Amino acid sequence: MSPEERQRHARLRALAARRRSGEPHLTFTARAAGLALALCIALLTLAYPLKEYFGQRGQIDSARAQAASLEKQVADLTSLHAAAQTDAQVEKDARERLHYTFPGQQTYVVAGPTPEPPKPAETKQGNAKVPVNPNSTWYQRLWDSDVAASK
Repeated sequence: MSPEERQRHARLRALAARRRSGEPHLTFTARAAGLALALCIALLTLAYPLKEYFGQRGQIDSARAQAASLEKQVADLTSLHAAAQTDAQVEKDARERLHYTFPGQQTYVVAGPTPEPPKPAETKQGNAKVPVNPNSTWYQRLWDSDVAASK
């Protein structure tokens, strides 16, 4: 008997002993490898469409929420518009905002010195005082501070 045949017989005896002892026999066959490969390909093929599906569902949900918010806003504005169309509201707006009066009524205007606008606060930056106007834009404040620093 050749050494290869002895090894083969030894493997078969070990396999038979394992089967008799009840020990599970695990082998990885070409069929199992093909099945595993097919499952991996199927999962990879479905991954991108599923990702897109769930992403679009999220977009649809957010669009529905935005539509509901806009519908509520339209309802609020419609009720505000309906309230503004009443005669009492029109009269109130004309008197307060437009300073209208009915014929025969007198309007009084208080004349006097116009108040001066408040002076902007000053901040100390290094040795130079830079005026700060809280109503100016951020780039205007940046430009003013740059001009003051270069003096």
